[in-house]
Amino acid sequence: MVNDAWLHKIEQDVAQQNRETIKAAIEVLTALLEEPPEVEPRAGREVVRVERRGRVTYQLEKVKCGKRGCKCQSGELHGPYWYSYCKAGGGKLKSKYEGKELFPRGQN
Repeated sequence: MVNDAWLHKIEQDVAQQNRETIKAAIEVLTALLEEPPEVEPRAGREVVRVERRGRVTYQLEKVKCGKRGCKCQSGELHGPYWYSYCKAGGGKLKSKYEGKELFPRGQN
């Protein structure tokens, strides 16, 4: 005979796993429905252009490298370069360098 308490414990464990899976799925779907983030320009950067696609914000930015004696220290910034910004887990803003071209030919 199967012990009813043991069977009840297994059912509780499975139900808890299902709740956690559903909660994680809801978080992912909610993030997908969010608007792309508004991004404040970082220090030492100049935003040239902004594009939003899906839940990602792309910014064409001129940047300061921070090397002593570099031309950017006197105001002539490097670039422009594309960066992507999106919300990661927990709502944290995540950035990624995309390069000089946002979508090179054949990668649209």
